[in-house]
Amino acid sequence: MGRVGGEKRKEVVEEYRKWKKKVKRLEAGRKKGQQRVINERLENFRGTDEKNYWKYLKNLAGLKKEKEELPEEIQIDKQVGRGEKKEAME
Repeated sequence: MGRVGGEKRKEVVEEYRKWKKKVKRLEAGRKKGQQRVINERLENFRGTDEKNYWKYLKNLAGLKKEKEELPEEIQIDKQVGRGEKKEAME
């Protein structure tokens, strides 16, 4: 759009608005389609496979089991230990 003035600017703004509406409608349609697929999957799981239903539902909500990892280093009293140095810490 840069430095366009007068009638030309009005035309450009109108064209921009028209395309913006089209993009918005496409995005809304895509979102509705995705929601429809999610709902159908949940309905199919609901009656037949409860385990997969809850697994899928938790995955949608973002509730996942966190993996437990051991820390890189530990501190006992004033000593700091890393790796598998069991003898050094004792």
